[in-house]
Amino acid sequence: MIQENPYYQHFLGYTSYTYEPCFDPSLFVYIRRRLGAKILGQINEIFVRRVQEIAEAERSEKERQRKPRSKDRNKENPNQGKLILDATVAPSNIKHPTDLDLLNQSRKITILLHL
Repeated sequence: MIQENPYYQHFLGYTSYTYEPCFDPSLFVYIRRRLGAKILGQINEIFVRRVQEIAEAERSEKERQRKPRSKDRNKENPNQGKLILDATVAPSNIKHPTDLDLLNQSRKITILLHL
């Protein structure tokens, strides 16, 4: 990917785009041999533990989000508004954004931010 992507090459500090491979694919074989089986096993265990921690954190976050809301909240904020069953009718007070409206809003926000 580094050889094919100029953005990767720039990020890695290359002065210009090059088509030549960054390194020989057999480099990783030499690195594994120099580290040895024991150190590679330790590195793998660290990776596995970290992946399990991340998976557990994601599971607990999903569990937290799935918990049903209390009935008290529904009593505090009852549903409001009217249900329109006829699909041909729409309220006339809804503003539909246009390109000019969006540009004008962004212009106003930009002016306010610079004040």
